Amino acid sequence: MGSSSYRWRNAYFSGSLTIAGGITVSGAANVGSLQVVGTEVIDASRNLKNVSASIAILTDLPLHIAGDDTEISTTSTTYPTSDQKYFYLNLLAGAYSFSRLLVAVEGKATSGYQLTVGIYVDGSLKAEISWTETSYKIKTATISLSGLDPTVVHQVGIRLKVTGGTGYVRTVDFLLVK
Repeated sequence: MGSSSYRWRNAYFSGSLTIAGGITVSGAANVGSLQVVGTEVIDASRNLKNVSASIAILTDLPLHIAGDDTEISTTSTTYPTSDQKYFYLNLLAGAYSFSRLLVAVEGKATSGYQLTVGIYVDGSLKAEISWTETSYKIKTATISLSGLDPTVVHQVGIRLKVTGGTGYVRTVDFLLVK
């Protein structure tokens, strides 16, 4: 196919190959390596080559670090003294450049009442999310990580309280974001 500088090496096709304004392969292609405009982009060992944006795209994605889908409930009108769901956050001595913690919580409350979820870091209240919805709804809060010592492990957790009735939390997810 084409000249020696713009060829795929050892190409074996099954199915149909159509060339009309582009290449469409139906079935499978067994290609030793892949070049785009004379530049190798996938080598024979299936490694990406000469693709500069791939790592930058991946490192900008949120990193899911913990989650729990065990339902908990409360009838207390004040926060308890300890976290009801928690995990330990290790910032790996600053190895990652994440600056915020995104907390997603799925909650609901008894009709006519409000559920409030407090998000705590090392025992200190950092954010609150509230529900008056009687069906589960996901809401989020974002907490800055600035000021947290990256060389120690931190406890991050939630505590529940209601204005009356019963409040429920079904899922909690913690994600690191830029």
